[in-house]
Amino acid sequence: MTALLEIIGLGKRYGATEALANINLKLEKPAAIGLVGKNGAGKTTLLSILSGALRPNTGSVSIMGETPESIATTGKLNILPQDATFKKGISVNKQLLLFARLQGMSKTEARQAVLELLSELGDASFANKPPENLSYGQRKRLGIVQAFLGKPQLVILDEPTAGLDPVVANG
Repeated sequence: MTALLEIIGLGKRYGATEALANINLKLEKPAAIGLVGKNGAGKTTLLSILSGALRPNTGSVSIMGETPESIATTGKLNILPQDATFKKGISVNKQLLLFARLQGMSKTEARQAVLELLSELGDASFANKPPENLSYGQRKRLGIVQAFLGKPQLVILDEPTAGLDPVVANG
């Protein structure tokens, strides 16, 4: 069985600064894992390498048997950057439908997936608004919805709860 994610001897330097050194990780089956560390520890650098946005100086990364930048991971891997942005002036719903279609869904599948995820989110009140009219927390939730479109096999979230209000149960 091919691992969902395999990192071997990964290293990244920025000039004289070593951001990552000899990172090894193998994720063979779905699991929720977290990277915890102080600011500057290299967490976002690692996620940027996993997304294909950065290349390591040493080591290798395999995502479902493919390199991070491989087109073969389309629809299988979704990544939510820490500060994901959305196009101004276009409703949240239209953007989510586009993202779903880019995942290979039909129009009908895309509509259904967007409705289901917004429903699970518990707040679809902002679906017809452009993102610039949303609060920071609503934009974060929008990013989380986007990351789970298409039922990906691997979802990578960078600081997914930053800026979100805690859920408070009524009593």
